[in-house]
Amino acid sequence: MKIYQIAISLLQAFSNYLVHLVYNVSGSRKTPAKVDKSKLTVGANEHSSKLRDFKAAGALWRCKAGYSVIERKAGAQKVLKGFISLCCYKNSYRVFLTYLFLVLVSMFSLSAQTPRKDSGADGSKRVGALQIGDTIPQLLWEMPLSVINRPKGKQTISLSDYKSKKLIVLDFWNTWCGSCITGIKHGEQLQGATNADIEIFPVTEQRSDEIKNFMSRNEILKNSKLNIVTDASTIAQYFPHTLVPHIVFIKNNKVVHIGGFESMTANNVRHILKGQVGELLYVKNDSAVQKPLLTSMDTLPKTMYSMLSGYRKDVPPSRYNEVDTLNSTNRIAFFNYSVKELLEYAFSIQSLPLNTIDLTGSGLSLKDIAYHNSMGDKIEWLSKNAICYEQKVLLRAPDKEKKDNVLHDISKYLRIDISFAPAKMEIYEIILKKKPNPGNGKNSRYISLHYLLDAYNRLPNSMPIVDKDGISGDIYVPKQNLSRLNSGQLIALIKEAGCQLVPSTMTINTIQIKDR
Repeated sequence: MKIYQIAISLLQAFSNYLVHLVYNVSGSRKTPAKVDKSKLTVGANEHSSKLRDFKAAGALWRCKAGYSVIERKAGAQKVLKGFISLCCYKNSYRVFLTYLFLVLVSMFSLSAQTPRKDSGADGSKRVGALQIGDTIPQLLWEMPLSVINRPKGKQTISLSDYKSKKLIVLDFWNTWCGSCITGIKHGEQLQGATNADIEIFPVTEQRSDEIKNFMSRNEILKNSKLNIVTDASTIAQYFPHTLVPHIVFIKNNKVVHIGGFESMTANNVRHILKGQVGELLYVKNDSAVQKPLLTSMDTLPKTMYSMLSGYRKDVPPSRYNEVDTLNSTNRIAFFNYSVKELLEYAFSIQSLPLNTIDLTGSGLSLKDIAYHNSMGDKIEWLSKNAICYEQKVLLRAPDKEKKDNVLHDISKYLRIDISFAPAKMEIYEIILKKKPNPGNGKNSRYISLHYLLDAYNRLPNSMPIVDKDGISGDIYVPKQNLSRLNSGQLIALIKEAGCQLVPSTMTINTIQIKDR
C-alpha cells in the first residue's frame, strides 16, 4: 500500500511538471484563475498546434500499447480511448496524464498479483502440453483419476496401473459430440479384438454425476465396460485441444500419435503397435486451420486470392472462417473436403444425395468426388481425393460472390462444367399399402421411415426414392445401424413397413458434371 501511495504522489508531481511544460505556468496553483471568454478563445488558438501534437502522440501511444503492453486489457484500452478524446479540450491535459499513469501503475500492480496464463489458480506453474514424441511425466502416470466402472475396491485409478499394456489410448470427448459417443463404442469393440493389448480410456472434463446420468439414458453407452475418466480438467492440460474427439496414443512411455475419430481404426492400431507411425495418414492439429494454405499470405494481409490444394494430413475435414476487421478481409477455408461437399456449399444444398449426381459426359467416377462408407477407409479415401480450398475476399463481399468463386475455381481446377438444374430421371415413388401404427413413434427402439429413405438415397448408383405425399414421417420401423445396410436390405425394410415402391419418372434437381 505504501508503494502505491508513493507512486500516486510521484504521478501527481510528474503531472504538474508536464502541465507546466505545456502551459509554461506554475504547477502549484490548485484552482484555475477565471479567464475572460475572449482570452480563452485566443489561448486556444495559440495552443492549437501543441494540442494537435499532443493528441497525435497520445493516439500513437495508445496504438502501440494496444499491440504490446495492454494487448489483452480490453477494459484499460477503453479507458485510454476515453481520455484521449478528452484531449480535445485545453484544460484536460492534467486529467489525461494523471489517469494515464494511474492505469499503467494499476496494470503493473495487477501483473504482480495475477497468476500467469501458464500458471495454476494459485500461481504455481502449470503443466506443460505434451506433443508427439514427448515422454510421459511420472506425475501424469501417478495422477489419481476419477472413473466410472472402476475396478472393485478402488475409489480412483491411475495410468500407472495399466503401464504394462502395449498401448494406452486417451479418448477426449463430451456428451454433446455424437461422433465421440459412436467412437467410444467402436473403441470398446476394438479393445476387445486386440486380446487386451491396449487399454482405452474415454476422458471428459464433465462431472461424474453428469456422465452417469447421461449414460443411464444413452443406448450406446449404457452398458459400456470401459473405464470412463471424468472431472479430468488437469489431465486435459497435458493435451490441450479445441475439437473433440481428441485421441492420444501412448506407447513405451511416449506420446506416439495424436488423432481424431478417423484415427481409431483397427488398421491404425496395428501400425502403431508395430511402430509404423509414419504409415498413418492423419495427425490432428487443431491450430492448423488458422494458418493460410499459402503461408506467404500472412505478410500480405490485404491481398485477395483463391487457391486449391490436395489432402493435408494435419487437419480433419473442417471449415474455417476468419474475419479481419483491421484489413477489411474475410478468409474462408475448407480443409479435406470432397468435391461433392464443396458443391453443396456453392449451390446452398444442405445434403446432396449421391443418386442425384449425373456424371454422364465426364471422365470422373462417383468415387472421385464423393465418399460413402461402402468405399472403404475414409482417411485412405481422403488422402487420394480430398481437396483443400481457400479464398480471401473483401469483408463486404456477399455470400453469392464467395460461392461463385468456389464453383468457378473447382470447374477450372478439374476442367469440368458444373450445373445444378432439373432433369428427368427414373425414380421409385413410395406408396402406403397399410395403415401404420402411430404408437411406435413414442418407442425409443423405433425410428421414422424417413431415415431409411435418406440412408438409401445416400447410396451410390441407387435409383432415387421420392416421397411425394410425405408419408414417411408417420411410419416407424425398428432402430438399427442403417449405414451398414445395402440398397437391397433397405428396400426390404421399407416393404416390411407396409410400403410399396412404384417405378416412375420425375423431374428433380440434379448436379450435372461434364468434361470441358
